[in-house]
Amino acid sequence: MAKKQAMYFGKLKIKKTGPPKTVPIAIGRVGIKYLNLKNMKTNKFFLLVAIITICFSKTNLCKAQQLPYKEVVVENPNAEADLKIAADYSNAIAAGDVAKMKNLLSDKAMMYGPSPIDSSTAEQTIKGWVDGGFKTSTNRKVSFVQQTSKILQGPFKGNWVYQWGTFTFTQDGKTVSFPYQSTSRIENSKIVTSRIYYDRLYMMTQLGFKLTPP
Repeated sequence: MAKKQAMYFGKLKIKKTGPPKTVPIAIGRVGIKYLNLKNMKTNKFFLLVAIITICFSKTNLCKAQQLPYKEVVVENPNAEADLKIAADYSNAIAAGDVAKMKNLLSDKAMMYGPSPIDSSTAEQTIKGWVDGGFKTSTNRKVSFVQQTSKILQGPFKGNWVYQWGTFTFTQDGKTVSFPYQSTSRIENSKIVTSRIYYDRLYMMTQLGFKLTPP
């Protein structure tokens, strides 16, 4: 009988965002800086700079949001072909067809999810299925609906396929079924990036695992 793959949860530590009687003056990737109100005379210049910065940022944001939808998102001119690529990849996973999976992924493809910190290359993704899912599960089935569009500009520029589906499999005599959503960018008839979302805990509890508080 195949071994179950355990899931581990770390402790979540909550840290206060700042001392009492403070207000945020700058928010960025490095965190939040605070202004001490007890020394307002010394810091009033910095408060003024912060207010001007925030107002300027909001003004730029509003300008960016005024761009018409049709100037950013349009119909995918390669819709049928791209939809087929995404569908074939999902069906290849269900069928355990490693050769087809490799053929549909770009050599430089990056796959993400389900958690924000999960990522793998095309090679790592294939290896994960071969060493894991394909060995421990049987009766894999997938059903889904799809939609596609083309993003004309910005960091997400390209042809995208959005897939909503249900994946089902059997493991250790238990039948597991869960919904998922995947978003994939297609380029030159290959998947170059994809992000999948699903409830991993929901799937694991169906297999008999239990979440134990720290």
